[in-house]
Amino acid sequence: MKVLVKAGFVGALLWLSLIIAMFIGYIMNLVGIIHTINEPITGLFIGRLVGVVAFPLGALLGYF
Repeated sequence: MKVLVKAGFVGALLWLSLIIAMFIGYIMNLVGIIHTINEPITGLFIGRLVGVVAFPLGALLGYF
């Protein structure tokens, strides 16, 4: 029974770390938009703008 409790704790910890990493990526996406606002429009910039509305996409593009 203790093994199941430990596995549940590890699973919850992994989910929490994934959520935190996605939130950080989303914030980095917003910062990336602010930094590239005066540059020519590229595909990455359009993807970042779409990522503002679509959270998982924004979280992923924040790391690029």
